[in-house]
Amino acid sequence: MSGDEVIVFGFCGVAGLILWGRWYFFVFSVSPLASSHAKRLPIYAAPPLCAGITYLVLRFFASADVRNDPVYLLFYLAMGSAWLGAAATALPLVGLSARDDVAERGNPAAGTAIAGAMLGLTLCFVGGNIGNGPGWWVVAFSSGLATGLWAILAATVEQFGRSNETVTVERSTAAGVRAAGLYVAWGVILGRSVAGDWHSAGQTVADFARLGWPCAPMALVAIPANRLLDRSTNPGRPRIALTGLLPGIAYLAAAAWHVATIGRW
Repeated sequence: MSGDEVIVFGFCGVAGLILWGRWYFFVFSVSPLASSHAKRLPIYAAPPLCAGITYLVLRFFASADVRNDPVYLLFYLAMGSAWLGAAATALPLVGLSARDDVAERGNPAAGTAIAGAMLGLTLCFVGGNIGNGPGWWVVAFSSGLATGLWAILAATVEQFGRSNETVTVERSTAAGVRAAGLYVAWGVILGRSVAGDWHSAGQTVADFARLGWPCAPMALVAIPANRLLDRSTNPGRPRIALTGLLPGIAYLAAAAWHVATIGRW
């Protein structure tokens, strides 16, 4: 490993331990009287699930010098851990808090939305690892494009569509499922848009715009859809299948169709 890789490896390893240690300390330290551990299961299980997805992508789709070298596999796993840890810590900026909404208030809808957000953000990161490239900074650049747009879209939909306000305040399971589907769908599209062999920064940005554009109209659809579907749901007896599961599947199906149409990187 080069000198800069050693520094990045050490920084990401320490940052990942701190961020995830803090995450689990905060959610475990809340009394079980506030919420059962069953209701916290999504925020317990999401980080190791995301780590497993990261490992599988690195092992089978990263450049040959990464997938065949245990040291570099560990390096990019550490990078992914720190990346997702930082992103998860910033989720309150889009209205979601693992400690406040799930651990303290026992809100399973928020747990579903947070797990979906973490999976979507993981896909943004691993997309930048797919294909051949000259170094870790290529991953940071590519994954940064995907993660940055994901964050902008999430903040926009929250601001104008009240997506997570319905999840956290009204505790709408349907809204939580719908949000999770949207977050993962964005991750699928954005991760694919930065996947492939590295040629140049300019080419990467051009491919990102050319392949990632469906996320914008998806967000524009989600804003009025959230308002319409939330008004049509009786808070006492939410129609989860109709106003939550069906829209969530529609987002995922649209993302899958787009990626299938594009083909391999």
